[in-house]
Amino acid sequence: MTLSPIQTLRCAFVALLLGTLTACGFQPLYAVQDGQEGAVTLKNVRLANVLGSNSAKPFVYDAMSRKLSPQDGEAVYDLILTAQETAAPLAVQGDATVSRYTYNLFAEYQLVHRKTGQKFNGGVNAVASFNVVTSQYSTLFAERAAREKAAAQLATSLEREVLLQLKKERTASAKDDEK
Repeated sequence: MTLSPIQTLRCAFVALLLGTLTACGFQPLYAVQDGQEGAVTLKNVRLANVLGSNSAKPFVYDAMSRKLSPQDGEAVYDLILTAQETAAPLAVQGDATVSRYTYNLFAEYQLVHRKTGQKFNGGVNAVASFNVVTSQYSTLFAERAAREKAAAQLATSLEREVLLQLKKERTASAKDDEK
């Protein structure tokens, strides 16, 4: 099988791109460096508390509980969340009735090392939207679905943020051990 000149050029470009990524220090999040025990995971993070908006708390708690599952005694970090939600009109009709809302869910987090007390702070955001229809039940159901979707997005973003923080801490402690 022979490659066309365009396909050859594409392959060369991909090879060049991969070479530059490794040259700049890029490393996949789940990669294990030499001398380290294992990949960075959330198995040692315990969801300590979800604070904030009462209507968003159960959705955020459920979504985060699916991501975190430390066994008893394995938790090294406590994760504390403060969730805030807003719903704003997105589409307004000519008679000033709202037909669509955008739902924003924001969470500030604090990751606390259980032994040292070292704290890492950050925030993540998720956005979903829902339609307002003539049936009140359908509108409430759509609003609930938007909350669930935003909470799932928030949990995914939070997982990535926490993993990056843990990876950064692991890299820093490995450099300190080398000195």
